[in-house]
Amino acid sequence: RPRPARRRHPPVGPLAIMEGRTPSAAETLLAGLRELQSKGLLCDAVLAGAPGGKAGAAADETRLPAHQAVLAAASAPLRDFFLDGACNAAAVEKASDDPLLASAPQPQEVRLSGLSQPSDVLPKALSRLYAGGGAAAEGACKEDLAKLSTAWKLPGAARKGAGAAGGAAISGGAADAESVCAGLRQLRVKNQLCDVVVLAGGRRFGAHQAVLAAASAPLRRYIVDKLRELTSQVDSKGGLQGMPGLAAQPLELDLQSISSPEALDLALRHIYGEAAGPTKQPAEAVAQDLRQLASSLELPRLKAFAVGGQADDEPEKEEDQEEEPELPTTATQEGAAEEDTPPPSQAEKPITDLERALYAMRSCRFASTGDVPEAPTIDEEPADKADAKILAKLREAFFERPAWLDQALLKRLPGSTDEAQLLRLLPYVAYQWQDGPWSKAYSRYGWDPREEEEAEEAKTLQVLQFRDPHFRKNDAEAADTGPADCSFRKPPTQKTQLYQLVDIQDDYITSLIDEAELLDCVDKKSGWLPQFVLEVAGDRLKVKSQQLREKIALRASSAASSTGRGGKASGRGAKRRSFAGKSGGRGAGNKAKRTRVGGG
Repeated sequence: RPRPARRRHPPVGPLAIMEGRTPSAAETLLAGLRELQSKGLLCDAVLAGAPGGKAGAAADETRLPAHQAVLAAASAPLRDFFLDGACNAAAVEKASDDPLLASAPQPQEVRLSGLSQPSDVLPKALSRLYAGGGAAAEGACKEDLAKLSTAWKLPGAARKGAGAAGGAAISGGAADAESVCAGLRQLRVKNQLCDVVVLAGGRRFGAHQAVLAAASAPLRRYIVDKLRELTSQVDSKGGLQGMPGLAAQPLELDLQSISSPEALDLALRHIYGEAAGPTKQPAEAVAQDLRQLASSLELPRLKAFAVGGQADDEPEKEEDQEEEPELPTTATQEGAAEEDTPPPSQAEKPITDLERALYAMRSCRFASTGDVPEAPTIDEEPADKADAKILAKLREAFFERPAWLDQALLKRLPGSTDEAQLLRLLPYVAYQWQDGPWSKAYSRYGWDPREEEEAEEAKTLQVLQFRDPHFRKNDAEAADTGPADCSFRKPPTQKTQLYQLVDIQDDYITSLIDEAELLDCVDKKSGWLPQFVLEVAGDRLKVKSQQLREKIALRASSAASSTGRGGKASGRGAKRRSFAGKSGGRGAGNKAKRTRVGGG
């Protein structure tokens, strides 16, 4: 429910949407970073300056929090300053053996001397570093700003200085935002100033906490909660003394439910504001993990690309939900937190029906102590008649069975249903599990498989993540990008595929699940079944996969052999026919000769 904004201290560099232009991906990301900076969240640097550069004038000193990664991305001299050995002596001592965190930033203070009006010039200088907008500088402040812009070698400094001569307002444009985003991407590629490691599928990726938090509300909540646990310990040692807000510290994030490192790489490229995605759609296993990441991290445009749409130079974030995630505030930011400043992601921008539906998809985690989602967030029924018919079939499917994987649903629905249509309609009838025994399955609203009274049915609907050893032996073999077989009547087409136990057509596994005794308490890893039951089922599928592949190879070999024998037989038959033809010709010729002789 929007209320009139009460801004006592406007945030630095609000997002400027000029002439109704849709913000680019880079502008949207920088807007999120400016929001974090204005709240002092995840900042690891302070810009400080006193009037005339006087030492000891603490009462008059201006101090503004910032993110080292952003400053380094915007300014080469600042990057060299933060990466300099003298400035990072503490980081070298405390750094872990992880090469991705070798240059993790330690809290730094950038003291600026010789400024006549630091209270005026520092916010404007920070706005330029964050590619924001603001009023033009005048008088002494203008001269100070020109000095800083030249010393920091800011992109477009000369252009902005000329534009400010007449006192006109300075706005951050797409070119400035893209320049900073390009710098951030360069830092990530070189593993410079990275303070978080993200793991998926056995691979590790370095990244910057501030960038992840600016692009994704769930990541921001996770990082903030994690840092809250560590802050008191570090503060007691004096490591973060004097840092306003909640400062960043090296973290590690393990995405156990994501098996494809390619999907995580695509997601990170998307988060860092790349204007264009890959030239071709990813394989099914990668696309499935990409949809999972996009859904859990609330990046609907990324999920649209995974479904089949090509990524383009559009904003990466969509309209926030009504309940904006609560961010921590300190005593110095309480006033700013109460101002109800609309987040930058609330800027009006076009959104497709698919993206709206993807964003409306509700989800649940196994460790959640609250009730599962009871109802959809979408009020209106689909206007399209074809969608309405498929939705009716979808409701019938969830009435018959409370949990489904998407491929099994596509098999259950009419053949004309495609994956994009299914994803558009699923938020009307189901929510999705993010982890646990039913990971990535869609469940009927209000049905909780963790409840003891649902255990007997819920155990058969558990999801088994099967890794086929065939692909380890044949790593170079290209996987089929066609739809996966949910019943295991065909061998897997991907290195990792998901199957619901109830869908697997195998008598041994069916009897194994039916006869298994339920656990006294549901387990996050094995659900209602003992762990050894799932291990035995997995071993059975490995054997069955090998048998299916041997049958396919045998049929192919038999077909090739039959074709070869048939060809030889046809050749001999043709030769006999040719010989007979020649003999017939000689006989006919003799007969004709005798006739002529007799006639003579």
